Parts: sequence; structure tokens; C-alpha cells
Amino acid sequence: MEQNFELHEQVVNQATEKTTEHENAQKTVMMKPNDNMLLAILTTVCCCLPFGIVAIIKASQVNSLFAMKQYAAAQVSAEEAKKWSYIGIGLGLAIGIIYLFIGFVGVFSHNL
Repeated sequence: MEQNFELHEQVVNQATEKTTEHENAQKTVMMKPNDNMLLAILTTVCCCLPFGIVAIIKASQVNSLFAMKQYAAAQVSAEEAKKWSYIGIGLGLAIGIIYLFIGFVGVFSHNL
């Protein structure tokens, strides 16, 4: 009889441990990644329209993916929005610098 009691107690303890592990897994809260929408909009308006549009599309996907509990896809989309925004900013700055350089060369060569 004591063996049955010990076996029953052991089964109850294992079930309690599994329930606790399950509850801990459910308590894990995922943080919503930053969608970088502001950065994407500023890139579109100020720097480079095509790359900014791609960044806005990627940024707009973050919230819907997170709501569907596709956390990894939401994180990837947020990172891609940031990547495309930085590419657009870099390209916009490069084109602006080249434009200024050509302008200065034109002004100084005309005065010679």
C-alpha cells in the first residue's frame, strides 16, 4: 500500500512540475519590435522615394505580423524596414553630395 501511495505521490509531483513549466511558457511575453515607420516616412519624404516606399511597406507589415503571433516574421520585417530606410538615406546623401560637388565645380570653372 505504501508503494502505491509513493507512486501516486510521484505522479502528482510530475504532473505539477509539467503544469508549472506550461504556465511559465505561457507567461513569456513577446515585445513588439519597433516598426521604424517614422524612419521610413522620413526617408521617403527627404531622401529617396523608391527605397522609402519599400521601407514603408515593410514597416506596415510589422504590426499585422505581430498580431498574428508571427513574432520572428515581425522582427525580420522590422529589420528590413530599417535596412531599406538606411539604404535610402545613404543613397539620398550620396546623390546630394554629388549634386553639390557638380554645382560647385560648374560655378568655379565658369569663373576661371
